[in-house]
Amino acid sequence: MIDPSLPLKNARHEAFCQARARGATLAKAWQAGVKPGGRLPDENSAKVSGHRVEKQAEVRLRIAHVRKALEGNYQADIPEVFDKTTIVELNLQISEVLENAYETAVTIGKVSPQKLERLRSVLSAHVGRQSKLSEEDAPVVKDTAAINAIAARAANLGFCKC
Repeated sequence: MIDPSLPLKNARHEAFCQARARGATLAKAWQAGVKPGGRLPDENSAKVSGHRVEKQAEVRLRIAHVRKALEGNYQADIPEVFDKTTIVELNLQISEVLENAYETAVTIGKVSPQKLERLRSVLSAHVGRQSKLSEEDAPVVKDTAAINAIAARAANLGFCKC
């Protein structure tokens, strides 16, 4: 019997297992095993190859083992309760990520107007929810420059402040 806790001998199959365990599609997982500089198979042939490899018992067992190990790691990293300060800090980080995504989408100019408007509305809604956090929920910040910079960037994007 094969021990699923040990990496597979075939490096490409092991990379496939790792990617599948993390939620990649058959095609993306198979493409993940391509060596740097190697020829990347097209989507359809990668899907077929991934399906063929995933039929192997040792591969299925390895994927299940890696998934189980990942779930255990994720559970250990998640606190049972978030305090208010952590929630506010996470909201600030989310704001920054959304702002960067919007600015990047505007800069590259290859994003459809509908998707750009959707991103803008998500950011606007997030900023609106964030503004409803009460003063007592706010973290103690010695230097408010970061918060003021986020507020200024949001104002420059032309969001409704009502």
